[in-house]
Amino acid sequence: MCELMGDPVDEEKMPVDYEDFPDYVHVAYEIFGRLPDIRSGMDAIFTGKELTALPLFFDIYQIDCPEDRRKILSAISIINNRAIKESTNKKPKKPKSKV
Repeated sequence: MCELMGDPVDEEKMPVDYEDFPDYVHVAYEIFGRLPDIRSGMDAIFTGKELTALPLFFDIYQIDCPEDRRKILSAISIINNRAIKESTNKKPKKPKSKV
């Protein structure tokens, strides 16, 4: 975009691309996408991912190293928290009743 506008490219302002992340983050995104959602309330608001299947996915993806598991779990937690925050921000606000 900067090049099109004739401006110098400032790498500090460039957004991070998916390929820039380490491999464990890619694996975390894959596993996160396969985990079942937890929804609550009458509006079925997304409240996170069910993490009890993580050991199964670690086995399927052959992630045996405890340090790799910690990194992936940490990345999944970050992704999950952001997804929850985004979901709650999209939740329609109920009008306050006047008493």
